[in-house]
Parts: sequence; C-alpha cells; structure tokens
Amino acid sequence: PDAGSDGSSGSGGAGGTGGSPADGGGAGGSAGSAGADGGGGTTQQPFSCPGWTRDTTFPPGMDLTGDIWASSASDVYVATGTYATGEIAHYDGSNWSLMTLPVVSGTWANMNAMWGSSANDVWAGGGYLPTMGSGRSRLLHRVNQGAWIIDPNFPWSSGEGTVRSIWGADSSDIFVMVDYYISSKRDVKIYRKSGSSWTSMTLPSHSPPAHMRQIWGKNASDVYAVGTQLDAGSNPVKGLLWHYDGNGSWKDVTTLPADVLTLGGVHGAGNVQVVGSYWDGSNYHGVRLASTDLTSWSRYNSAMTAYDSAVWSPGQGACLAGGAIPVPPINGAARLGTMSLGSWSPESQLDGTAAYVTGIAPVTASSQVWLATYGETGFAGAYKGSCQ
Repeated sequence: PDAGSDGSSGSGGAGGTGGSPADGGGAGGSAGSAGADGGGGTTQQPFSCPGWTRDTTFPPGMDLTGDIWASSASDVYVATGTYATGEIAHYDGSNWSLMTLPVVSGTWANMNAMWGSSANDVWAGGGYLPTMGSGRSRLLHRVNQGAWIIDPNFPWSSGEGTVRSIWGADSSDIFVMVDYYISSKRDVKIYRKSGSSWTSMTLPSHSPPAHMRQIWGKNASDVYAVGTQLDAGSNPVKGLLWHYDGNGSWKDVTTLPADVLTLGGVHGAGNVQVVGSYWDGSNYHGVRLASTDLTSWSRYNSAMTAYDSAVWSPGQGACLAGGAIPVPPINGAARLGTMSLGSWSPESQLDGTAAYVTGIAPVTASSQVWLATYGETGFAGAYKGSCQ
C-alpha cells in the first residue's frame, strides 16, 4: 500500500468480551506479524479489501473471540471460548480445531490475547477459575509447535484476573497487559519480559476504575496501550492512550479530543492509528484518530458505527478498521471501513452474522488477512479475505 513507508506491523488486540461502549465493554484489537521495511519510494498506492468469507470449519459453539495472529496461511491462531470457558483455535491451512490447553486446578475461564514472534514462538493469555477463589491470570507459551505450557516465571498476585493483551518486539522482549482489580475496582498492570524474567512497569498516574484493552508497538522504544477511564458506575468518561518511549515509565498522551470516551485498538505504519468511540451528547459514534507526533490528530467520525474496535494499517495512507452499528439486532452489526490514499470510505456490512470484530491478522508476505468476530451466542467465527 505504501512503497516507501515502514512496513512493520505488530500483533495485539486483545479483544474485549463484549458489551456496549456505554458500559466499558466491547472488543478491541488488531493483530499482525512483524513486517519488513517497505523500501524505496514514497508514493502511496490504492488499498482495498474487497471480499470476506466466513470459514465454516471454525469450531462450533464458541461464543467469543479475542485476538487473532498468523505466522502463515497455514498457521493461524484465535483466542476464543464460550461465556464460561477459554479456548485457543488453530487453523492448519484447511481446517480449524480447538487446541489442548494445560491442565489447571479448575477451568480455563477466558482466553483473550495472542501474539508470536514466529511459528516456533507463540504466546497466548487469559485466565482460569480455580476450584476455590477468584480468577487468576495465566500466560501460555508454545515453542517449536509443541504443546502449550504455562510460563512458570510469569508473575501473579491477588487481584490479577486475566491476561488482556500481548505484544513483543522480539522473542525475548515481550509486553503483557493484565486486568487487575484493586478494592473491587478494575485496573491494569503491564509486565515486560527480558530474558526469562518479568518486571512490572511503572504506569501513568490514573484513578481506577480503568479498562485497558490493547498493547502494541512499532519497536521496544515505541509502544502504545489504549483503553478507557471509567466512572464508579463503569461508564466511560475518557479515552486513554499511554506511550512507552523506552525511558523508564509509561506516559499519558493528553492531546486526545475531549469527546473521545473509549479507545479499543491501536496500530500504525509511519503514523499511529487509534480507534474507539466519541459521545455527541446523545449517542456514541465510532471514531478513528491518526497522528505522527502524538500532539496533533487527524480525525474521522463514523456516520454509521457506534464503536470502532479493531484497526490494522499496513502502510501510510492505508488502513482497515472494524466496528459495529448500534445493537440490537446483534447479528449483522459488524462493519468494516477502509482507508485508501489517506481517505476513509463508507463502512460496509461484513455479513448477516458477525456483530463485533475483535482482531485483524495479516499473513506475512501475502495479501491474505483474517478477522476474528463474534455475535449471538454460539456464533463466534473467523473470516478470510484479501487486502492489497
């Protein structure tokens, strides 16, 4: 899409587990494997994603999806599950199937996050519900296409309920976002892996409750986290964008428009793209913001969606965003918007089934792109398309 822009793209987007923007719910996240430098030239090229097909081999009975990640056209992962269980679905180039998860003293309650540095180094995150006590976050690792194992070095303390999002600069430098409850208020922790050890990072000063949804970066010194500041009733009051520049602690980006109340996805190539929703005094509407300096923002207000939840930008001036129109009805609410040559086109319906887009995963060195979605109970799914 952009012959001269930086072609890097990252995974991320731990999707939410549903709900309307008004209650801080919704799903968000984009996903992708690391891209190579675009190289040569600066001319933007037209970008389009003309058609999508729902894969009918996706495991039936799944209610939710989170993140999606692909190393190749025959190696695609989706964080999924029912409203009571967490699962990982894998695509081998022909069919989807549920993978075997490590045995825990209870049940896997949810699975949200997925990221990998290669086919031989894949990470997933969620939470399990022990036979006694509250939910506990867990980080899973798959090495050399073997069995999933629980990372024994990943920290856990009381109140950490689930892994929300994962992104890494490489196989040894990984950032993990965890849902954390303090005094019954929702909050967040971010851990960073260096070698085999994990460190809790210093976050911007903020007042819980807050619902952070996705972490993503261009490199280890340019990492972003997006989410929502909530009030005591779990209503959104402010969109949150945090930035880590490699110098110690995360910083709050304070230049967002004041009417932007939720952010659900972040990605970029050259610039940074964030998506979410704004409040016009009566209703929520989808919004997409882009910046090259985190000071000034270009803005697109959707005339159709109530909330934008996932974004992927393969090059400067090119972007794919997923959102949803106001519901009910739920089935068929999902909408996709495409930016080409720096301009957004009107959103189009994905199909009559999908309600929420929770992740976007490009296949490296290919025009193939996957979407993770869910809708009515039992109608989670994955869609395959082509973007070029």
